[in-house]
This record gives sequence, C-alpha cells and structure tokens, in this order.
Amino acid sequence: MSQPIMKLYGAAFLTASLFAGAGAAIASDYTEATVNAAAHAYMPLHNTGRKATWVLFDVYDVPTGTTNLFLHATCPSGDAISGGILPNSDATSGEQFIGQGPRIDLDPPDYTTWFWRINWSGSGSASGSTLTTAVYCSK
Repeated sequence: MSQPIMKLYGAAFLTASLFAGAGAAIASDYTEATVNAAAHAYMPLHNTGRKATWVLFDVYDVPTGTTNLFLHATCPSGDAISGGILPNSDATSGEQFIGQGPRIDLDPPDYTTWFWRINWSGSGSASGSTLTTAVYCSK
C-alpha cells in the first residue's frame, strides 16, 4: 500500500486534551518552531469550489533528537481552514502525530495560524528528518 501524499486532518480532530493548561503550557512542554513567513511558497487556488484561496507550503528541518514539536504557520491573509503534513522516511521512525488545528489555545483564539503537535519516541527524531507542511488559507 502506498503512502498518502499528504496526511490531512481537520479541526474536528482537536480535543480538549491537546490544550490542557492553555497556550503557555504548550510552548513550555514542546520545542516550538514557527514556519518562516519569508520562506513560504504561496500558491493561489482558482476554481476549487472551496473557500481556500491560498496554499502555503514549507519544508521544516526537524533538529535531531527532538522529542516534542509544536510547529505553527500563519496565513498571509484570512483564516487557516485546513492543514496537512508529510514526514519524510527519516521522520516517520517513532513519530506520533498528536494533533493539528487553528490556535484555539490562545486568548483570543487565532484562526489565522495553523499548528501541528508531533512527538518522537525513544531518543527523538532521527538525523535528516523533515516535515513538508501545507496550510489552506481563506481570502
């Protein structure tokens, strides 16, 4: 069976346990990384029949030995309505996808930013691990 091109998860997968202790606890429990807005590849979508008008792509190099990662990206305009992530083969070893969604852990919630929470078991992420991310943004 082939790997899916992109693991897409909607905000429906979010649970209260993802945000236990509010936003400050997320940042303190996890290695926090922001996808660099200057490095984004923005691709406008046309005739999709959906609200999304931009797709923001990026490749994040996971530091070797990372055990808990909190990665987020902000849309250039509008709300983040969906997101996807694709780990390379190095990143899949011991990877545990915890969740993703808009930043509802903040007060007030930030619907322009999409986040991912990922854990690696054992000694953490392997050398050469990368995550390709995609965020679908409304106009």
